[in-house]
Amino acid sequence: MVIVGTNVNKNIMYKELKAFYDSEGGQKHIKEYYKKLELERKIHNKQLRRLKKENFISFLEKVIKKYESKSYQDRYWKRGLEPPNDLYFFIEDWVSKYGRNCSIKEWKKYGTQFTSRLFYFKGYYISRLDGQGSYIKIEKKNGI
Repeated sequence: MVIVGTNVNKNIMYKELKAFYDSEGGQKHIKEYYKKLELERKIHNKQLRRLKKENFISFLEKVIKKYESKSYQDRYWKRGLEPPNDLYFFIEDWVSKYGRNCSIKEWKKYGTQFTSRLFYFKGYYISRLDGQGSYIKIEKKNGI
């Protein structure tokens, strides 16, 4: 009898996993997984390139309007879920490529102790906050 949570059980699980990944099926699984990741990366980069600088602000404002709307937020909060904001992470990635890094003065005004990245593009500050999770904060320029 194996007791859950013991080192014996962990050793057995490790050996079984190692045997699977060392097998032909395991190697095939690993290759398929990395092919999938590579395809997702290529699609993501293609989407970043497709969003032209001229169209970015209108896209950004539509996303903000959607995510900040009471109806969107209530739809998730009523179910006990935090509203998803995946497009904010896409925006942060886009601005990291096509926007500019912020100055020390801007970091002092728009950054917090949790800010890990801060970018500027045409009147908007996009910051990434990392703590017990990650969050993208978007602020319209108020002047410095």
